[in-house]
Amino acid sequence: MFSRWLFSFVNKDTKYLSEPFPLSRQIKKKAIESYEEHNRRAREVIPSDKLLEYDVTQGYGPLCRFLNIAEASCPTKPLPQTNSARSVNIQAVASIIFPVIVLCLLLFSLFASVFYRLTGGEKVVPWLKNKKRSVLYHLLSKVEKKNS
Repeated sequence: MFSRWLFSFVNKDTKYLSEPFPLSRQIKKKAIESYEEHNRRAREVIPSDKLLEYDVTQGYGPLCRFLNIAEASCPTKPLPQTNSARSVNIQAVASIIFPVIVLCLLLFSLFASVFYRLTGGEKVVPWLKNKKRSVLYHLLSKVEKKNS
């Protein structure tokens, strides 16, 4: 997964490639050093007129100037705040749950299809209801025989 590779790359530690989820916490010092090294290298390689060092707290102004967007066309409303820690956590959980749900639906569909063919056209849910009734009927008849 990308997060494994990213953690391993940023922290310069291959343990993230093989340890089970949830991944252990990043090594803060190494992560900061990696981030600063990346920024230093970007400043070194990218010409200054092609590089925007930008802090979202600055709003749209510097971004619009860098992109040569007329001030009149530049948005005046604040930047949206959608990359919160909570939204990132929700995205991480959803990225795991969604494939599991899809896999379960596919497996149940396959099971239902095979079941339908093997039972000569019976569907799973009605078959289960009938089976439940017959088991209950059988248990009740045993209880009645004991009581008689």
